[in-house]
Amino acid sequence: MSNNPPGRTSALSDALLAKGAWITLGTAGLLTATWLWCCWCSFPGIPWNDIRVAPAVALHQGISVYSTATTGPVSTWTYGPLPLLLLWPAGLSSSAIGALETAGALHIGLTVLTLLATCLFWPAAAASEAPAQVRLIRLECALLCVLLVRNDTSGYTVYCADAPGIVFGLLALLAVVHRQPWPAALCAAAAVACKQTLLGVALAQFVWLYLAVSPRAAWRHLGRCVLAGAVVAVAAIGYFGVPGLWYVLIGLPGQFPWAPPLARISDHAVYLLLHVVLPIAVMLAGRRFFFGRKSPGLLPAIAFFCTLPFSLAGFFKNGGNVNSLHSFWLWFPPALVLVTTGKPFARLGRLGSLALATLALILASLWLQISHLPVRPNIQAYREANYLAARMPGKIWFPLHPLVTLYSEGRLYHDLDGLCVRRIVGQRLSDEHFFAHLPRERQASATLLPVGWGLAEIGDARQPLDTPVRSFGLWRIDGYLE
Repeated sequence: MSNNPPGRTSALSDALLAKGAWITLGTAGLLTATWLWCCWCSFPGIPWNDIRVAPAVALHQGISVYSTATTGPVSTWTYGPLPLLLLWPAGLSSSAIGALETAGALHIGLTVLTLLATCLFWPAAAASEAPAQVRLIRLECALLCVLLVRNDTSGYTVYCADAPGIVFGLLALLAVVHRQPWPAALCAAAAVACKQTLLGVALAQFVWLYLAVSPRAAWRHLGRCVLAGAVVAVAAIGYFGVPGLWYVLIGLPGQFPWAPPLARISDHAVYLLLHVVLPIAVMLAGRRFFFGRKSPGLLPAIAFFCTLPFSLAGFFKNGGNVNSLHSFWLWFPPALVLVTTGKPFARLGRLGSLALATLALILASLWLQISHLPVRPNIQAYREANYLAARMPGKIWFPLHPLVTLYSEGRLYHDLDGLCVRRIVGQRLSDEHFFAHLPRERQASATLLPVGWGLAEIGDARQPLDTPVRSFGLWRIDGYLE
């Protein structure tokens, strides 16, 4: 029979569980850091990152990507200007490799820091007598959120304007819940300046203030949002001009055709179930928690439903994908914090925090096993491209790697995705416009794509059918390059 009193035994068990949770969390954190390093190493080897970082570097060099239908280089960029400014440090690099490595660090760092800030500073669902326990749970929530951002179209390995849009969306919600109206309005305007479909963030702020605070507070905040948006719009118009901005941000996206809905749902059924259906089911099951007028879960729920129509509109358009579904990531981090800091979860005590840490450890281990990511920066293709570009200036077109010629020649050529977008909306470029932003020596030029890509993917290469094809390292060469 034990001589230890029950209270002492319970305290000892709690101490052991707490220590186990911290050790498990620390191990999961190390594995997560290793995985993020691998994501950063893979960033330069993915062509879509080149064509999305190139517009920022071009802007740094004084070249605007906000072209009209008949002038300027055709670019993949159909988003707001703010992500280009966020990637401004990438333009300070002296090479395409350095620009991509800098952009990858900025992309991953901003996302991770924002998720961490959201989980650490979102108000808890209930007051706790154990602040150290709550801090531990918040860190575990942050790590889980970081680990769950792993889908290639919206995660760490591929850059798109949706990522900084979600960053500012979360910051806007965090600011408004802490009653910081001007930072909230500025962040809401910044979210739209990243991705047009994030208009729902400002709407969510208005609806929440109207229901949870007062109609007067809501209308005043709407005025702040309009003013902040006007300042951003005037600054953008003053720098880029109306024609290019209007065409790239409104005219071109407005012409995107709708994708076949059943095919799109079938292709992404699992993702839709997890990121749309599951949150709705959770909120319906806990409707008193998420939809009460004074409930702490009201703002994340409103943010989800206010952004969902815009998200689905982007998802079901040709050119859209699961990265357009912003609603989940504006809901999940605060909802996770609220659920795990609420009274029902608190009944689990130290065992609950150990379970969260263990889940993070399992996910971190799993991602490292199934990701197959490099442990050193994937830059071999750029070494080969730089070699060819230096030997034959003005003769090579890299449709998927415009950064190469931005650095070797100081020119921004058309990119593959931009040409595909024009083809999707039925706007074929004139020969004059097409060749104005390609290598000048047309008779002795070549198109270089990564091995495995062919001219059929471009559909607008305008080269003879008998064009010779060969390879050099990781590159396929279509043309007459000597």
